[in-house]
Amino acid sequence: LEHGAGAACFAGENGESVLLDCADAYAFKRRIAPSLRRLGVSPDSVVLTHPDGGHLGGGAPVWETLPIRQALLPVEKSRSPAFRSWVNEAPRAGVNTIQAEDVRSLPVPDGAILEVLHVPDPLSQNTIADGRVMVCRLHWRGWKILLTSDAGMATELEMLEANQDISADVIIAGRNRMDEALCDAFLDAVNPRAIIASNSDFPSSENLDPRAVAYWRTRGIRVLDQGKSGGVTVRIDESGNLRLEGFVDHSVIILAPR
Repeated sequence: LEHGAGAACFAGENGESVLLDCADAYAFKRRIAPSLRRLGVSPDSVVLTHPDGGHLGGGAPVWETLPIRQALLPVEKSRSPAFRSWVNEAPRAGVNTIQAEDVRSLPVPDGAILEVLHVPDPLSQNTIADGRVMVCRLHWRGWKILLTSDAGMATELEMLEANQDISADVIIAGRNRMDEALCDAFLDAVNPRAIIASNSDFPSSENLDPRAVAYWRTRGIRVLDQGKSGGVTVRIDESGNLRLEGFVDHSVIILAPR
């Protein structure tokens, strides 16, 4: 998505699905909603990683377009108008809102579990949105996928100081506009085999540094650069392998179970 916006959808075989961020209002209407319709997917739940306009879908357009009945919110307050609409207007529209600080994990489709690893400081209302990121880990059929969204090194260091298990097979990473991300200590703790990395031409703060990609590869980490791959589909095949497939360049990364 353009301008560093983010959105993903996790869907089970029986049609149940959940949105993991919703892109910005324009991309939600023009890219996300049409794509979901073509795929025959209609999410009833939303997980919002942080109060950034590029991840909130504009608020009301999301629950007016999809049968959203519940939403997991990373914080209680924000200066973002779109996030305030999730807090104030969504409940009036019948959406049950859940605060991340009140949960440790949530069931999601296909028997998977979404574990909340890091919740932003609730008193950090005046901090930039990229400094208020909720980090989650998806546990799915024996695989672990870490969703860092736009978290930067400050968030990573907080997680490391908590001395918790943050290991994962794959990291899905956005771009933090004010901070470096995926520092060495964090990568050591996660020990990923692959990284799906956001990369947008504009603004420059959303660019993925090719030197970072080259360095990750020296560590034996396989990389899907979304500036080249476009959208990425993650599947588990009949052999239990995890398949990461780029939509634009048709790139494929196959990870066998450890």
